[in-house]
Amino acid sequence: MEGGHQDPMTEGKTVIVGVPRETFPGETRVGLVPAAISMLKRSGAEVVIEAGAGQAAGFTDVEYTEKGARLMARDEIYAAADVIVQVRTSGANPVAFREDLGRLRAGQIVIGHAEPLAEAAAAKEFAETGAVLFAEPDYDQMPVDTIPNDPLYAANQWQHPKIKAPAAWDLETGDGSVIVAICDTGVLSTHP
Repeated sequence: MEGGHQDPMTEGKTVIVGVPRETFPGETRVGLVPAAISMLKRSGAEVVIEAGAGQAAGFTDVEYTEKGARLMARDEIYAAADVIVQVRTSGANPVAFREDLGRLRAGQIVIGHAEPLAEAAAAKEFAETGAVLFAEPDYDQMPVDTIPNDPLYAANQWQHPKIKAPAAWDLETGDGSVIVAICDTGVLSTHP
């Protein structure tokens, strides 16, 4: 137990994955589709979802409950869930997400799109909750281990120069005991 929070993965507790309804105006995606619930349940997780969370994406509450999710109120989801899955978190939903900041607790994991570099104040507010944000920009990206001669690099890989990654690649060969990862969510299969 670190920082007073039980790690459900090491304490034998069932991991609860919570899916609140998206609050960003006009957002039509949902953090978890019904088809993903079976896989999570097979791994031993429990899924709780806010009523109406999938409606804008075309999924009914019945589709979620038929796959094994339980419906809960928003406050109950934040209180029960070890992991919160949202499309837009903190900086990617700067106004409405503020209402959820008070619902977060230390050690809780939030997965979703955020803008931690562009919205530093939102990232700081989030950090003060003690929750863990697995954040990623909502942009198409591709892996880079050197500066490529790819026209998409300059347009879409804005984060690498911002964190001075190209300069770091030129200065340091690294240490085998240090692992650094820059994560992405997808692959553009049509890219050469």
